[in-house]
Amino acid sequence: MDDAVAAYQLHMSSPAAKGRLELTPQVAGRRPIVMVLGMHRSGTSLCSHVLSMLGVDMADAVGVDRGNDRGHWERWEIVEFHNRILALFNRPYGGICHDFPLPVAWWADPRVAHIRREIVAFVEGRIGRAPFGFKDPRTMRLMPMWRQIVDELRLEPKLVLCLRNPAQVARSLQARDGLHPEIGEHRWFVYMMDFFRFSGAQDVCVLEYERWFDDPRCNADKLASFLGLDWPQAQSELDLAMSDIVDPGLRHDDVSRSRALHPLVASFYKLATRVDADPEARAQIGYISGQFVGFQQLYKPFRQSFEDTAVKLPAVEEAAAAARAAAEERSVADAARLSQADGELQSQRARVTELERAHQADAAALVHASQAAAALQTQVATANEQAAAAATRLSGMLGEIEALRARVAELAGGLHGERARVAALEHELDTQRVRLAEVQRERDAGAAALARAQHDRAEEERALRAEMTSLRAKVEASRAAGRTAVAALRAEIERAQQRLQERAVAAGAMADDIASLRRQAAITEAEAERHGTDAAQLRAQVGQLREAAEESERAAQERDAAAAAMTDEIAELRHAAARAGRAAEQDTAHAAALRAEIAALRRQAERADQMARQRAASAAAVEAENAALREAGDRAAQDAHERDAALRAELAALRHDVAAARRVGRAMIAALRVDPAPLPRRSEPDGWWGVGLRRLGWRPQLRGAGRAAAG
Repeated sequence: MDDAVAAYQLHMSSPAAKGRLELTPQVAGRRPIVMVLGMHRSGTSLCSHVLSMLGVDMADAVGVDRGNDRGHWERWEIVEFHNRILALFNRPYGGICHDFPLPVAWWADPRVAHIRREIVAFVEGRIGRAPFGFKDPRTMRLMPMWRQIVDELRLEPKLVLCLRNPAQVARSLQARDGLHPEIGEHRWFVYMMDFFRFSGAQDVCVLEYERWFDDPRCNADKLASFLGLDWPQAQSELDLAMSDIVDPGLRHDDVSRSRALHPLVASFYKLATRVDADPEARAQIGYISGQFVGFQQLYKPFRQSFEDTAVKLPAVEEAAAAARAAAEERSVADAARLSQADGELQSQRARVTELERAHQADAAALVHASQAAAALQTQVATANEQAAAAATRLSGMLGEIEALRARVAELAGGLHGERARVAALEHELDTQRVRLAEVQRERDAGAAALARAQHDRAEEERALRAEMTSLRAKVEASRAAGRTAVAALRAEIERAQQRLQERAVAAGAMADDIASLRRQAAITEAEAERHGTDAAQLRAQVGQLREAAEESERAAQERDAAAAAMTDEIAELRHAAARAGRAAEQDTAHAAALRAEIAALRRQAERADQMARQRAASAAAVEAENAALREAGDRAAQDAHERDAALRAELAALRHDVAAARRVGRAMIAALRVDPAPLPRRSEPDGWWGVGLRRLGWRPQLRGAGRAAAG
């Protein structure tokens, strides 16, 4: 943002432009872009509406819906871009992970870069010479990407922060989205942290939500001053427009919730109200922001575990929903079968009632026929006809009884099927119990493996520590030996150098002696020649002197050879000292490699512990699922037993009804067998009615027998 900044001023360019705002750059440079930011339900739509009234291009559509009766006044394309970015990291607004921090350097993700280029193309195609801006609360969480966008398009952001009491924001989110008030306050705090963390030292215009209703002119003047806007019409027109936009009836604050539940959120809200006028407040906010980021990194493992669980939650919910649907289908099918059986039972009961009424009617008819036959022999024919009809009805009743027996057999078959289904459910329950036992065995095996791994890791650590101790001792011994050897070598080198110097001095003295002997020999020869002494004697002396000189030269050569050998030995000692130094360095490098290997083993052990904890959590989830399945199986078994008892009761009732019908049939048969009174003139009836009476059990009596019986 170090480039020259263009100062824009809205003014009336001509009398023909009365009532219209124009943008005139005072200094060539970056064009401004108005960014209306703030937590959801903080008046960002109201602020965008006011800016649109002042002539800033803030929205392509009003977007009226539930919760915003006057419209959102935002660009739906930008909102969609933001939603796509949040969805990349499982942070959608309606998701349970929305309030978690985004990954570190998330804006460097290639997928985000692709969407950023789409935003750049959209803004570049929409922005013109007129004042341009947008509003979306999600921008507060995506500030680093927007800094890249404004730099790429050479724009200067004008940040307008819409601020509202977090307690009222939480109340409004609860009314609209069903969000718990504490979660709503935490979301407000997260949005504010992201904004102040990434806005840096950028100038911010803070507009308090409550002041729109208490003193709307104050907020309007603050906006105009911050953005360099001039209202070209009369102030009365501005007041009229503001009164139409700001509707006090849409303010739903709860006076009983004037302070946030959490003290930190309440204190931060007070600091935020002073951020555009008090540098100390902004410094305190920066400190709190840094502490909050550190705390987010501190509980990162717990957040990661929660996110992993949240990823698995939809699959678990789908499985539970499928299990519930299957159970409901089975319950509906069982209820339908029970309802059908109950209907059939009721039908059978009605049929039995009808049969009983028919039996009673038949019994009354038979009694009446018997009375008529006993009283009036002239009505025997009528009685015979009634008996035949009764026999026909009796055969029909016997057929009904057979049908009832068949129905009882069918119900017994249904009961057998229900018992088979109960047995299948019990088998499934046993299968689940076996599976639970296997899971428990796997969990025990995992725990044993974890214990063995921990024991092995402890053994390896002890072995590695022992090896490290040994290596350190060896290294120290090698270093001590190296230092001792180097000291000895240095002492030997010094002694050799001293001997070399002594031999050099002796060689110099010997050379002086040889030169002196030669001079003496020359002098002797000269004197012999001069004085004429015995030449042979002098030559002998000269020979002796020459031999002595040659021996001295040989001794000097031997000393030179010894000095060269000593020099070679010194060089070899120096090479040995260098090799000892390199060996010590190699031992040090080996010790460092062992330390790195120990650290790697420790990390592997930590990962093994984490995997064991994950296996334990999975086993607990499987155990909970098996417990739910066992409970469902128990309920199904209980329902089956209840249905079995009900069917048994129904069968007992049917058997009772059949027995009653049989008793009624037997009574009717017995009634049909009533013997008619003998005729006075004829001992045996003739004709077809006599045949009918004999079939009904009537037997003729002899007159004599009758008289004997009478006597």
